[in-house]
Amino acid sequence: AIELSDVFADRLEDRFAGAAVTVLRGPFEAVELPAASFDLVVAATSFHWIVPTHEGMERAAEVLRPGGWLVLWWNVFGDASRPDPFGDALDELLRHVEPTLADRADPGNPFTSMVPYAQDEAARVAEFDATGRFDAVRHELISWTGRHDASELRSLFASFSPWLALSEERRGAALDHLGRLAVERFGGVVERPYQTPVYLARRR
Repeated sequence: AIELSDVFADRLEDRFAGAAVTVLRGPFEAVELPAASFDLVVAATSFHWIVPTHEGMERAAEVLRPGGWLVLWWNVFGDASRPDPFGDALDELLRHVEPTLADRADPGNPFTSMVPYAQDEAARVAEFDATGRFDAVRHELISWTGRHDASELRSLFASFSPWLALSEERRGAALDHLGRLAVERFGGVVERPYQTPVYLARRR
């Protein structure tokens, strides 16, 4: 496992203590890894942090054995093809209490239903193809439903980058509003439509 954050690296080491897991600290592009030595490289809701993306793609190709797989996916918290009453209500609420969080179409946030990054199949496939080192890309779109109580919602939203960018006081106030919305208007349990776009290709 490769983790840029020391805090998250510590969590990984604690969670998998005693298991056959090695945690390397640093950026994927720079961590020392032997070439052509892995069967599988996986990045879950994280590969967009590698800028420019082609460096991450080239690095993945470099460390994979021929025939190995690169698999990328993102969880998208929303689905424009299905109703999302809580998302609509939260967006309306945030426009009043914390407008910086209300723009669900923010191009820097790949987690909201209206952001095209994770669902932009042509762009994601082109990133694989640009390396010339992968076979045809497979794309799957998994639709599912998330179910959260108010406490789980707070933990989930507290992990999103736009929320983390707020001061502790402003973030806490916004999370309080979110929790009250879940309890007072949705009975304490919220169901939301989610999608997981998956992209995978075999190393030539």
